[in-house]
Amino acid sequence: MRCKIVRILTITLGMSTAAAFAADAKEEVKPATTAVSTEEVATLIDESVPAWVKAITIKGDARLRFEGIDDDAKDYTRTRARVRARIGAYADANEDVNVGIRLASGSDDPASSNQTLDGAFTSKAIWLDLAYVKWDIMSSGFDFIGGKMKKPFVCVSDLVWDGDVNPEGGALTYTLDMAEGVDLGLNAGVFYIDEIKDGDDRMLYTGQAAFNYKAEGFTVVAGGSIYYYENMKGYGPLYDDSFFGNSSVDDTFADEFTTVELFASVGTKVGKLPLTVFGQYATNTEADDDDDTGFLIGATLGKAKKQGEWQLGYDYRMLEKDAVVGVFADSDSWGGGTDGQGHRISAKYAILKNWTFGGTLFVNEYDIASGEDKTDYLRYQIDLACKF
Repeated sequence: MRCKIVRILTITLGMSTAAAFAADAKEEVKPATTAVSTEEVATLIDESVPAWVKAITIKGDARLRFEGIDDDAKDYTRTRARVRARIGAYADANEDVNVGIRLASGSDDPASSNQTLDGAFTSKAIWLDLAYVKWDIMSSGFDFIGGKMKKPFVCVSDLVWDGDVNPEGGALTYTLDMAEGVDLGLNAGVFYIDEIKDGDDRMLYTGQAAFNYKAEGFTVVAGGSIYYYENMKGYGPLYDDSFFGNSSVDDTFADEFTTVELFASVGTKVGKLPLTVFGQYATNTEADDDDDTGFLIGATLGKAKKQGEWQLGYDYRMLEKDAVVGVFADSDSWGGGTDGQGHRISAKYAILKNWTFGGTLFVNEYDIASGEDKTDYLRYQIDLACKF
């Protein structure tokens, strides 16, 4: 009996020892955990994204605006809320060709992408705002741009061209490096304004030379432009059955337009704040009367780009009836178009990066060609804007 008990204990101890050994062996061959770095994860993700997706850049912006308008020609003060939304896709088709497409809110107004909040919550329209191809011609310094494009010429202000106007046609630009920090930009374009199926099309031909100088804390831009319009006199309005201040006869334009423009901008710093002073002069050499001139002078101080930064702006402008084509001029000053003069004061503050709060005040008068019967015009705008 005693031998039997010893044998059972021996077998039991042996089994326990074997089980413990097996457990230790299993623990020893357990694979070690390998840490994966953030850089390695980013590389894996990057390699999994198709090349055509990586070639596309998406950019856009949204702006909320509240504004009030006090026009002495009307017996009421108007207030309204407006939005502007734009989103675009830009891609390098290859090393030499870039494509851009952008959609925007608003209407078919060529000088505004704003949409007024009204209409019982109806959906708002989206329009094709940009659609262009840009070709860097054999790295020669020449660029060809075709389609509906951003303005392919220098604009130091919106006296001649509202910021929302995007011309349609073709343009050729060239940059000549003259010395370190010095270059000369040459721009020419042919643009379609109005295709007339049973008559001559209305066209715009442009040419510009712009001198650029950059040094430590100092920049200069100066140049001149010519904007030659074809088939304006004797033809009807371009948009909205309005001449936007231009002279008319029997519901047609009274003048042809060849606007010559001179402009200059000087940038420097006041302490740590950037300061830019700019000026512009324009005259229509084909106007039949003396209402053919416009000018602007202004300045901006600061730049609301990073959080906590701010900027201030001021300009005074005067634009006679037939100095420029009114439908393309600034759409805010004195209600848009020509035949007005006055002040614009603005301020902007960067709440966060790419997130700004600002306001603009217009103290203007229009119908200046009438002499003593000018009409007072006051407008304010409060903006909250974000871009990405």
